[in-house]
Amino acid sequence: MICSKDVRHLEANRLNIEGIHLDRKYRWDEALPGFDGASAAAVFRKAMTVMPHFDPRTANNLASVIYKNATYRSSGWTEASPFYREAQKLLQRALKLLPGPSV
Repeated sequence: MICSKDVRHLEANRLNIEGIHLDRKYRWDEALPGFDGASAAAVFRKAMTVMPHFDPRTANNLASVIYKNATYRSSGWTEASPFYREAQKLLQRALKLLPGPSV
């Protein structure tokens, strides 16, 4: 039998893999096919607000991947930092909203 913790873990992994794939395939701010023209940034922000089915600790890892890829492909920290900082803010908000002990 699958418990809710397992479901959250599976969903977090699915979204993490999807986010990494999207970030590698497309630039962070370009529209993504299949997402009604939303950018990778918008998709990531939407994923961060899915509660309580998404583990924000995984989102933190995803934010790191997005930051590293953005700085590698683009002009660097100046372009990537607003997205990374927004992801970190969303992570902190998500951690406050989750039940249980804080991480």
